[in-house]
Amino acid sequence: MPDQSTDLLRFGCPLNNLVQEMDPVDKGFKRRLQAALNLWIDRTEELLRQAQVDGFLKANINPRDVAYFVVMAHEGFYGLIKGLGRSGAYDALLSSLQIYFQAIAPSDGTR
Repeated sequence: MPDQSTDLLRFGCPLNNLVQEMDPVDKGFKRRLQAALNLWIDRTEELLRQAQVDGFLKANINPRDVAYFVVMAHEGFYGLIKGLGRSGAYDALLSSLQIYFQAIAPSDGTR
């Protein structure tokens, strides 16, 4: 029986699906989709900046760059799982993302 918590991943990201389908069709809809993506990136950046202030993220890391990466990884996870038709790939992808976050966390033991 499929894991219900990840089974829906096989349909892809609803936002990304809309971007892929509607972007070339409707300019107004495209602008609203871009606004949603920008809001997601902006909020992720804000949270990463706070994590940096709190000592969970290395000081030399650019939170905006990481925000782009995190949103890209999320969208990529969904896209790959949708393309493969296997939600089981999620665990491997999540593990890789965790390794990335460990690499950008301070290693001096402060956190």
